[in-house]
Amino acid sequence: MSRASLERGADGTLRLTGALDFANAPTLWRQGRAIFDAEGASHREIDLAAVERTDSAGVALLLDWTRRARAHGGELRLRHVPQQMLAIVQASGVQAVFEIADDPA
Repeated sequence: MSRASLERGADGTLRLTGALDFANAPTLWRQGRAIFDAEGASHREIDLAAVERTDSAGVALLLDWTRRARAHGGELRLRHVPQQMLAIVQASGVQAVFEIADDPA
């Protein structure tokens, strides 16, 4: 099983690394919720360049974080979204929910 982590870079950007999948989603979900709940409203960016693989649980996780950010009056922007994730987002019909800042990783 590949591990995953959510870390804040020096510039304030959140970075997801590893496998964004069913096995890692619960831990990442808790980490993300703690950040959004503790810091309140803001505009956030999540860099997905180091995501090795993803599945529908990863998309569900990002949907939750997007809703959480909006509930606090902020927005969530995704950068370097992997092709695999874009395919799941498009197949699920949820692409309008996400703000994607650039081309896929």
